[in-house]
Amino acid sequence: MRELLEKLAKKKSWLEKFKEEHGIVSQKAKRSHSVHSIGFSEREKRWYGWSHRAICGFGVGDRIFEPGYGDDSTPYKSHGEKPVKNMEDAKKSAMNFADDVG
Repeated sequence: MRELLEKLAKKKSWLEKFKEEHGIVSQKAKRSHSVHSIGFSEREKRWYGWSHRAICGFGVGDRIFEPGYGDDSTPYKSHGEKPVKNMEDAKKSAMNFADDVG
């Protein structure tokens, strides 16, 4: 039983694998948070937001994520009126997304 528990403890989560594959460096969305829910991929030039339920990356050309915008067929990257013009906008989108799905 102990061997099984040790093996499970070493097994990477889907999120850890995803972050490695995309080169994401994670951080807390707010200082008051206790877990990391956003991260930046230098390689992809995208900010990602996530929770245990979903993950989405935002970059220049996408829309600044607005909860409640669009419908079930609207891609998360298009959930908003204003375009992502720079990395600060992309980070804001990731933070909004993480907050909405968290």
